[in-house]
Amino acid sequence: EIEISEEEYKKLHPSETGYERVPEGNSFFCISPNDVASFTIDQHKLIDDNYYESANYYSSEIVAKNNARADKLMRQLRRFSVEHRKYKANFNSINATRFYIIYQCEINEIKPYHTSYAIYFGAIYFDSEETAQAAIDEFYDELIWYFTEYKDSL
Repeated sequence: EIEISEEEYKKLHPSETGYERVPEGNSFFCISPNDVASFTIDQHKLIDDNYYESANYYSSEIVAKNNARADKLMRQLRRFSVEHRKYKANFNSINATRFYIIYQCEINEIKPYHTSYAIYFGAIYFDSEETAQAAIDEFYDELIWYFTEYKDSL
């Protein structure tokens, strides 16, 4: 048995997140256009560099699959919002009322919420509470997974 400092331990055992660049010749995962985590070998060539630089490069299949599923849900919600929009809303206007989806952890409930004073990065906005609720109804199971099980790293 030997004793080492925490800093020395971290050097010997770097934490894994699922986003690390793998050594040349090792496998990594990327998300294909049909939302499948595809396995490939990193040859440290331009195409592999492009996957890594575009953040479509995962050292973990679990993280790749989770992110593919979450990204698909976000694209589906964004499309739903646009396709069901009744008004030409300018969601960048400080005066616009924006509805978005929240999860209230303490009561395990997904519901529409609104704001007119803030714009949240990455939020998908709906032009009415009814449209946001319709999206919740249509994507309920995936939203429950996203809010309660989704992990973006190891």
